[in-house]
Order: sequence, then structure tokens, then C-alpha cells
Amino acid sequence: MYGYIKPLKAELKVKHWELYQAAYCGLCHRLKERYGFAGRFCVNYDLTFLTMLYASVIPNSAPNAERLRCPANGRKKAHCFAGAASDTAADLTLILAIEKLRDGLRDDSLPKRLFADFPALAILRSKTKRLPKIHEKFTLSAKKALDELTILEQNSNSGGSQLDRAADTFAGLLSAAADYAESEENRRILANLLYHIGRVIYICDAADDLDEDRRRGTYNPLIAYPEDKTALKRSLEHSAGIAAADFELLPESEFTPILQNILYLGIPQQITDIS
Repeated sequence: MYGYIKPLKAELKVKHWELYQAAYCGLCHRLKERYGFAGRFCVNYDLTFLTMLYASVIPNSAPNAERLRCPANGRKKAHCFAGAASDTAADLTLILAIEKLRDGLRDDSLPKRLFADFPALAILRSKTKRLPKIHEKFTLSAKKALDELTILEQNSNSGGSQLDRAADTFAGLLSAAADYAESEENRRILANLLYHIGRVIYICDAADDLDEDRRRGTYNPLIAYPEDKTALKRSLEHSAGIAAADFELLPESEFTPILQNILYLGIPQQITDIS
């Protein structure tokens, strides 16, 4: 997706950093196993975060590290976390990558559409026949949310309310990933947690793209937002705080220290970096 939900590495113990790498590499490996080599290009930090969250709420998800060869490291083998959590996260990674490419076709330049977006979308769409039918609901939710975002962009009214509506739509997309939790209670907690994480992702991404969107004249809900981002950061800090509080209600797993680092240190750092 976007890559904002990641740990603050300097504050992680070495063993926890290695476990995080195993989760990331495991997601990459499962993408390759399930969708071919092209699937590896979809791996990202945000869905690695989801993999680790799933480890405590999806059955058969206890960390199970395997040493598998990594094409990025030549002959070296990497520790890879394998389990139901990484399989589910890999499936959702493919769905979101396809929908993000489909959405990007509306905004990207013609050369990028012709030589990058179209070929990549064609390749990834060819893999959707391998998706389990259990993901049909999530796929429809992702398409609906991104289509709603497109309508908002086409009928944009500058200001804070526009930002809130767009962020809410994207956050709803991510909260749909909570449906895979085993119990109703965990689904409810996870949905609220992912909603606020989605809100942070959307606004951080808008802030990063702001200068380029101004230059290109493309839609960005922050264009008419006040230059002083203090209120915006406070709003994001509030969302990050809710997500962290919800996380503490979920069962613990071996990934808990890493997830705490992300929620209490990594995400606040991303918010601080908004200019």
C-alpha cells in the first residue's frame, strides 16, 4: 500500500527486528508462492503490520519460522514467518495492489500509465483466479471505497470536511480487513484499530504528495488546508492513540513488542514528520 506503518528500528531489540524481518520476508515469500514472482513486488510495510496483527486473532497463526532462499540476497537464506496470518495478508496485499493500480490509472501521466500501470495491472489481474472466494467481500469493499474516493476527487470542495470524508472512506476500506478475525469481539476491536490506522495512512500519504500535487494540479484534500498543520497532527495523534488503546485489548503474540513499537513510536514519528 503506502509504507507508513513501520517500526522505529533504533528502539527495537535485535531479536525483535529479526522477527519483524521474518514477518516481512514471510509475506514476500507467500506472495511469490501464491501469485508467482510478480507477487513479490506488492510486499509492503503496512501489510506486514497486518500480518503481525493477524497472528493473534487468526487460527493456526503462531510464528513458524522457516529458512528460505531470498532472491534479493543471492544465495543467502532468510528467516520467513509462515502461517495462516501471512497467507491471508498476502491475499489482501494482492487485492489492494490491484485496486491501487486501478485507481492510479486516473491520475498518473500517460507514459506511466502505458509503460508501468497498465502492464503491472494486467499481470496482477491475471493472478486473481488464484484468490480464494472468501475474499470476495473484501475485494468488493476495496473497489467500492476507491470508487467513492474517485467521486470525492471529481466533486472536491476544498477544506477540512473534504479531508475528513476522504480519510473516512479510505479508513473504512482498511477496517474491512478485520472480518478475518476468529471471534466477534476481536473483529470489533480490530475494525476500529484498522479504521484509525487507515486514517493515519491516508492523511500521511496526502501530506507527502502535497507539493507534487500542487505542481501537477491534481487532487489532494490538503491543498486548501491551513499551512499550520498543528490541528491536523493533533487529530492524527488522537487516531494513533485510539489504535494503540484498541491494540491492548487484543490477545498477545510473539509480535506484541514489535507492534507496540510501531503503535507507540513508529506511527507518532510519521505524524511528527508531516510538514
